[in-house]
Amino acid sequence: MLNADFYRSAVQKALAEIDPVDVPPMECVDLILRACERAEFADKSIIAVTWRRESLWYQHPVSNPRRDGGADVGCLQLATTYWDKAPFTDDLSNPFGTTRTKTEPFDGDPLENLIVGCRAYIQLLKRAKGDRGVAAGLYRAGQVNPDPSSAYAVRRDEFMGVVASYDAFFAMPLPSY
Repeated sequence: MLNADFYRSAVQKALAEIDPVDVPPMECVDLILRACERAEFADKSIIAVTWRRESLWYQHPVSNPRRDGGADVGCLQLATTYWDKAPFTDDLSNPFGTTRTKTEPFDGDPLENLIVGCRAYIQLLKRAKGDRGVAAGLYRAGQVNPDPSSAYAVRRDEFMGVVASYDAFFAMPLPSY
């Protein structure tokens, strides 16, 4: 678990310039660190930006039904139709929970949801040839769309606008698990 004084100091040093709603709660940072270590994924910043943009740091957000019959669920609003399969769910027991409506909170394991997100981003970063902004846009939209108003471009731009602050925050000597 993070030390509260260390967390406050890291926030003040690295995240002082961003909107306060973009500052991850201490327990969310703890979950991000644990998920990234377990998934062997180093990019904590992309997970943080995605969590903030997808569910405002909620650990049990409501799900969003999808037109393809699935739902976006959990902290990262992971699409069940894309990510609820091997290898993303290997060795996990409840990363997606059972809720699939806009009226019930996520009942799965938030840590496992984040682990699936890490595994998804490993694939997306390969597809994006390592370009983190492209990967963030792909996560949101599934395909590259240069139209400035597209979901892809909006997420890519959101990511690029805050990633330097998150990178500075996660570069600080945070504990490993």
